Amino acid sequence: MSFLPTLLISCLLQGGGEFCERKGENVRFGGGGFYYTHLSPRADSPQNINENAGGFITIHGRIAPANGQIQLVGDLNLGFGKSNLKNDMKASFLPSDIEVNATNFGTQMRVKFGANTYKATSPIYLNVLYTLDSYLSDISGKRGFSRMLQYIGVEVEGRVPLSRKIRLEYGVGYDVVVNGYYGFSADKDKKDSTISAYSYALGGYVGFSYRILKRFHYYMRTNLRYESLGESSPINAWHYPKSDNFLAGVELGFGF
Repeated sequence: MSFLPTLLISCLLQGGGEFCERKGENVRFGGGGFYYTHLSPRADSPQNINENAGGFITIHGRIAPANGQIQLVGDLNLGFGKSNLKNDMKASFLPSDIEVNATNFGTQMRVKFGANTYKATSPIYLNVLYTLDSYLSDISGKRGFSRMLQYIGVEVEGRVPLSRKIRLEYGVGYDVVVNGYYGFSADKDKKDSTISAYSYALGGYVGFSYRILKRFHYYMRTNLRYESLGESSPINAWHYPKSDNFLAGVELGFGF
């Protein structure tokens, strides 16, 4: 997603928002809070859960021709939070010296390309996406576990003008994991605990943007996501179980 800094510099050097507005391009900066659970649905152990809560920052960049019929979009999200890994999950699946309460760190990089299937004033884009998602349960990397997922997916994304200044924005998508693994800090062999079972995610957002000036706006949206991840392969008897994961968050920011 190296085009994000290039797009930002281009907008600033060529008269701020005027160049971006005319070309159908924009940049957004935002942040917010989230709650994220990694939950194993085992009936015999309902407390197998890893809870995370924290905040994140995001950069969004979009390139499109003036008519907006196609678009190329990139997003970078960086999040920090606090992990709370329940002890029975730790005892059952993970090494005994894994830290159960630590500062976690996550990144998500997403690129999507889409075509408008409706009119220019109320576009509905059909997007194809690639996502790289990584997570560290302990940011120090010494006493936690890591996770890396690569997705490909499809998304329907739309924008509906409600007035001259207010616009409704929404999106819903489906992703399939094409590569994924866990890593355990306590495992001295440093092998990957791969996810081979079918895994997927469903997600969406809804919000609005409000135009303050001709080429400047702020936005707010809520994000929801569900992940169904398969069990990882054993590494020295340790593995991460099949999990149903839920994320909810609120995002605020500005753009031009």
